[in-house]
Amino acid sequence: MSQNYFVLLTKVGQAQLSNAIAMGRKLNVSKLQIGDGGEDEGKETHPTENDTQLKRVRGEVPVNAVFQHDSNPHWVVFQVVIPDDVGGFYITELGLFDDNDNLIAIGKYPKTYKATLPDGISTSMDLEVICQVGNAENVELKIDPSKVLATIDYTEKRFQDHLAAEDPHPQYELKEKLQDTAYLTILELTDRILPVGVPVPWPSDIAPKGWAVMKGQQFDVNAYPLLAKAYPTGALPDLRGMVIKGKPDNREALSLEDDQIKNHTHTGNVHTVDLGTKNTNATGAHTHTIRGDYNEGADGPFVAAGGGGARAHPHTSSAGHHAHSVHIGAHEHGITIDPFGADENTVKNIAFNYIVRMA
Repeated sequence: MSQNYFVLLTKVGQAQLSNAIAMGRKLNVSKLQIGDGGEDEGKETHPTENDTQLKRVRGEVPVNAVFQHDSNPHWVVFQVVIPDDVGGFYITELGLFDDNDNLIAIGKYPKTYKATLPDGISTSMDLEVICQVGNAENVELKIDPSKVLATIDYTEKRFQDHLAAEDPHPQYELKEKLQDTAYLTILELTDRILPVGVPVPWPSDIAPKGWAVMKGQQFDVNAYPLLAKAYPTGALPDLRGMVIKGKPDNREALSLEDDQIKNHTHTGNVHTVDLGTKNTNATGAHTHTIRGDYNEGADGPFVAAGGGGARAHPHTSSAGHHAHSVHIGAHEHGITIDPFGADENTVKNIAFNYIVRMA
C-alpha cells in the first residue's frame, strides 16, 4: 500500500552510506532541517531521491540521538527535539544532514503547525525519524510529538533498559557528585560578584565551609593562590574590633591607624563679678591698760623711769565698738572640666565577624 508520509535516502545519502560501509566507517548525521514546502500556509511536498535540499527551510535543530531500532536491525532511529522558541510556521517536509551538510534523507511530513509563545501557546516538539538503511526504498515516517504511536514492546524495553542501567542519565552528574559540582558552580559565580580577598560580615564565630574568620592569622600562599594575590604577605588582617575605612591618598592599603581624636578646642566663660567694698559688723569693744614709771625733775613733769624716787602711773584706753572696711574688687576664677566617656571612640553598633573566602 502506498504511504502518504515517508522518509527515504537520497542518492547522496545512498552513496555516503555505501562508502561508509565499505570503509568500515560510520555515517555521521548531525542535524535535522524542517520546512513548509515553500508556502506560509504549508504546502504538500513530494520528495525524491534526487533532492539535495528542502523546498524552504524554516528551522534547524541538532540530532539528539541515533540508535538501532529494537524490532528491525535495518531501521535507524533519529531522535530530535524542536525547542519551544522555534516555530511560528507549518511543517510539511524534513531532511537529515551529515556533518558535511549533505542531505542524507528527506521526508514528507503531515501538515502541522509549530506554535510559539506569541501564538498563545509554547511547547517543545519531540520527533523520532525511523529510516531503513538496507536499501533506498521508501520507509514509513513514524513520528508523533506526544509519543502515542510508540509500541508497547518498544516502550517497555526502553524503560527496563533505563531501570537496569548503572547511570541512565549520563548527561547529569551522579547524586554524590552533584553537591560538589553545584558548590563549584556557585564559587565560580561568586568570584565574579565577590572576588577572593574581600572581607564579608558574618553573624557567627564559626565560618562556613571554605571561609575563615579574619584574626590576623597566617595562611599558605601556595594552597590559596587567589587569596595570596590580595594578601601577598601570607597574613590576613586582624579585623576584630576594627572598622574598614576608605583609603585616602596619603595612606597605603591595609595600613593600620590607631585610635585618635581630631584636633579641637573647648570654649568656656567664667563671668567677671565686682563685689565692691564690704563692711564688717560694728562690734568688738575693748580696752587697753598701759603702766608707766616716771620721775619729777627739771626736764619736765616726767622723766625716764628707772631713777631713784620713781613713781608708777597706770593708763587705760578704750576702743569702743567699731567696724572694718574690706575691698574685694573685680576678679576671675579658673575651671577644670572632669573627664567622661568610654575607653574608645565608637558609635552604636552590632558585632559581626569579618570572614574571607580561602581559595
